[in-house]
Amino acid sequence: MRYASGAGGLQPQIGRTELQFSAAIGQLRRERRRLTARGIAARAAVSATFLYKNSDARARVQAAIANSRSRHDRTTSAEHAAIESTWRERALNAEAELKRVQQEFFV
Repeated sequence: MRYASGAGGLQPQIGRTELQFSAAIGQLRRERRRLTARGIAARAAVSATFLYKNSDARARVQAAIANSRSRHDRTTSAEHAAIESTWRERALNAEAELKRVQQEFFV
């Protein structure tokens, strides 16, 4: 399918490229891959140069990368909190058991 050149000729191509970006970002997220500008460009089958020169595409990619990082940070901090709480509980249980054993043998 060919489009006429001129002001309206690039519009269908730009819309298709935006769909490719959205699909590429979605695929990388589903695969839990690291989002990078080059990775998104490769998955969307466009050049990285196009991505850096097109301000709308660049903004969408930067937003996706920032969102991915913040989501990763939230997930990591939640996992860390869960691990920390189990260690804290173990330490308290060990301390209570130590006091009980000391009471049993030394008092």
